[in-house]
Amino acid sequence: LINRKDHQNTVHCATILKNGKFATGSNDCSIIIYNDKTYEIDSIIKVHNDFILCLIQLSSGVLVSTLADKAIKLFKPNTYQVIQTLTYHKIEFTK
Repeated sequence: LINRKDHQNTVHCATILKNGKFATGSNDCSIIIYNDKTYEIDSIIKVHNDFILCLIQLSSGVLVSTLADKAIKLFKPNTYQVIQTLTYHKIEFTK
């Protein structure tokens, strides 16, 4: 067993991708895509400005990340280029 430190901070989430690879998201604001056979890094995505809280892949293959700043990023399948960033206003509750 090899102990590696690919992320520079806490890993919050992981998901299995449709191509068999898996992805992890971290407080270091990066997503790492791993090869499912060798467990080596295939890609590192560094386009986030805040902690990554959740990762999921849609049936279309689009990878979705949710961030601590309430943004959502959508990535093209396999190339992991950003398709769109969705941002939302803070919701305030009143008594």
